[in-house]
Amino acid sequence: MIQRALVLGFVLLLGMAATADAQSGGRRRGGATGPLSPSADSAGLAAVFTGAVTSVTKSDIGIQAEGGNVLSFSILHKTRFLKDGKSAKRSDVHTGDTVTIQAGEDPTGHPAAITVTIGKPPADQNPQPST
Repeated sequence: MIQRALVLGFVLLLGMAATADAQSGGRRRGGATGPLSPSADSAGLAAVFTGAVTSVTKSDIGIQAEGGNVLSFSILHKTRFLKDGKSAKRSDVHTGDTVTIQAGEDPTGHPAAITVTIGKPPADQNPQPST
């Protein structure tokens, strides 16, 4: 149920971005035009998820995010994979790896991985609560 709410919230966020895009005549920050896609300038529009990989196929990647929610993202031909700040391949991702996914939507409106960064995020991007 929580997973469905998270995905619905994500889709609503992207829908609001698409509506704003349409109202602005297709112009976004940086002058990008057209639908939101991994190749578009989606700074500020994409959601970021970190978790352990539960599955990875040629077309999808699943992660268990903080709180135990399992999320699935499409892998597109333009999805970028990074490891240690360098280009990587989908085959470098294994079940159990920690990844950070910058997500947008695929052409059908489903969540899609724009960038998959393999490894734990830097400490400043994942602050721990102070005690």
